[in-house]
Amino acid sequence: MDIFSSGEKIGLDEVLKNKEWRVAQLKELTVKFPNTTLVSVKLNIPGEIKSTKGIVRLFEAGWAALSSKARFSKAFRSNIAGPEGFLAFDASSYLIKEQLISFEENFSLGRLFDLDVYENMKQISRADLQLAARKCFICSCPAKDCARAQRHTNSEIRAFLNQKYRDYFEE
Repeated sequence: MDIFSSGEKIGLDEVLKNKEWRVAQLKELTVKFPNTTLVSVKLNIPGEIKSTKGIVRLFEAGWAALSSKARFSKAFRSNIAGPEGFLAFDASSYLIKEQLISFEENFSLGRLFDLDVYENMKQISRADLQLAARKCFICSCPAKDCARAQRHTNSEIRAFLNQKYRDYFEE
């Protein structure tokens, strides 16, 4: 199965509008759930197609595991910029970040997820925990370096994502 075979192409404008929307959602949730750790959940999907039935299915597989222990959860599956959601936890932001890194490293689809942790609108990074930067899912270099240098083609990355889909759902 090719999870990219259908879906609407989006441009930079839609990506930027979605980023603004995400920040507004986080601000609203910070007011609604003070003194909680907030998590923005989305997928690392390169290219112009961010939302298809297959992509949503990948999201839902991880979302089920991630949202089960949250105080609050809300998912937006039909977002043109890709499915995403928000979680609120009654636990330390550093503890939640550590648990989410464990999810990324141990759940078979975990590396596909982009899990941003916030405490009072301040993002908690791997560096805050004195951990190495996230690795590229194609090679072992830091992911940001590969993205910045466009080290891998979209077709390479899509092939990897399609294989992860097949490995998880078609075994």
